[in-house]
Amino acid sequence: MIARTAIDWKPVVRDMALACASALLLLLCYPKIDLAVLAWIALAPLLVALDAKSPKQAFLLSCLTGFIFFSGISYWIWTVDGASLVVYFVLAAYFSLYGGAFGLATAWLRIRTALPVGAIAPSVWVALEYLRGHASFLSFPWALLGHTQYAHPALMQVTAFTGVFGLSFLIVLVNAAVAEGVRTFLRARSNEREGERALSRFALPVLAGLLVCGTVGYGSFALSRSPGAAERLKVTLVQGNIRPDYDGSASYREATLARRDAILDRYELLTRDAAQANGASLVVWPEGAIPGDVAHEPRLRARLGRLASETRSFLLVGNSPYAKFADRKLRGKYFNGATLLSPDGTLVDNYEKVILVPFGEYNPLENIVSWPRAMAATTTNIVPGERLTSFGMGTAVFGATICWENMFPEHVRGLVNQGAQFIVNITNEGWYGDTSVPYQLLAISAFRAVENSIWIARASNNGISTFIDPFGRITQRLRGADGKDLFIDGVLVGEVSRSGGGTFYTRWGDLFALTQIGFVLVLSAYAGISRARVFRDHSTKATRGQAL
Repeated sequence: MIARTAIDWKPVVRDMALACASALLLLLCYPKIDLAVLAWIALAPLLVALDAKSPKQAFLLSCLTGFIFFSGISYWIWTVDGASLVVYFVLAAYFSLYGGAFGLATAWLRIRTALPVGAIAPSVWVALEYLRGHASFLSFPWALLGHTQYAHPALMQVTAFTGVFGLSFLIVLVNAAVAEGVRTFLRARSNEREGERALSRFALPVLAGLLVCGTVGYGSFALSRSPGAAERLKVTLVQGNIRPDYDGSASYREATLARRDAILDRYELLTRDAAQANGASLVVWPEGAIPGDVAHEPRLRARLGRLASETRSFLLVGNSPYAKFADRKLRGKYFNGATLLSPDGTLVDNYEKVILVPFGEYNPLENIVSWPRAMAATTTNIVPGERLTSFGMGTAVFGATICWENMFPEHVRGLVNQGAQFIVNITNEGWYGDTSVPYQLLAISAFRAVENSIWIARASNNGISTFIDPFGRITQRLRGADGKDLFIDGVLVGEVSRSGGGTFYTRWGDLFALTQIGFVLVLSAYAGISRARVFRDHSTKATRGQAL
């Protein structure tokens, strides 16, 4: 009879606890909690657990971390009408695979190349973050590790060269150094000779420390520079705090004229009050502010034109243009759009949202895949626009983004390369209630400002309406008398400068992230070739032994 070997569950439970600890620490780093300092050690428990693990074991442990993290960071899904347990866990399971891939790739490359974790993990992490942000209709550049540092401008300035991925790389490198230090200490306690050999591993903490100091030093220098004497424009952001029950669908478009008049009355009152007190070159109403098509409904267009003339300002209004005027085949479809009116009441241009929310504003691959009702969008009559739009205001030019388009760095970068001197982001996050969504989207927007060295004016229906300067600093924020910044109405008046030229990132984009992907691919190829050579040498020796 063959005796069965008892499984020692103690190290298994320990490693699972470390994986869970990393997930919980990561959750504490992001808004609303905002314990950003924890990001620099949050991955260390997982990396300690991955030490000496097989690729399969590393995959499972990292999947556990990823599943807990993505389940926690996307808890707001429950606030969306029609959300279900199925959708919640399917999405968490899908995104946990990115965590699993991190553990798998890191462990596999360490075994095959014998390189320290600090030489592998940061590049693998960046490669996977980039992939997550560019995975077709499943692209979701949300809660990237670098986003945790949005409140620390000195650290953020490096993203003008590397994008947010450079900051993610640095944070993972520091985590790897911490994990290596912990492992060195534990090995030294159990094996003194191993501890002596581990003295050479001080190179990783030194390198990480130098890079952090260099990043902070450059950021401090960048922040000390004079902003220049660029022309400044006064902008008014109007936050109407309208209940978000209008999404452009046919049933909603049948809303009574009285309801639309009530919405217009509120926005007009706030706009006139702001104009009398401050005046502005540009007045901005948020995403979906007005039910209807400003460009093609004469009465609506005339009413807004009169308001623009009365306040002597350009007026940017979120609305829902009819798609049939762009293509007759799209009858019954609508855009999520923004329309600019000039101070003389004439229409300047329209912008139609290009990047729609999958399973929210449309169903991906609708003609190919029949999605379960639990996942499918409740309305599928919203269609994407086809062009980036920069609006002209005399000699000033600004780009418009709608809602989560600000999550996608290449989208904002495209507008700046097209000539936009500042960005106006209109959004409506009232669907998500008093959750972390508005705060996390605000954090992401701060990086778009630094990456392109531009001002961003952010007008939200329910909050958070803000101004962000080219260094990523939130300079103004609309708050109520009680300090609340969500579900209040009001206006926020501020100034933006007309930036020009952009940055290294504006011109070259995600070059840093692509170099990390290239490094991982080269390392993988080397690991595969080395393994094949070892196997071939072993086979040759075995053949010679048999011949002898």
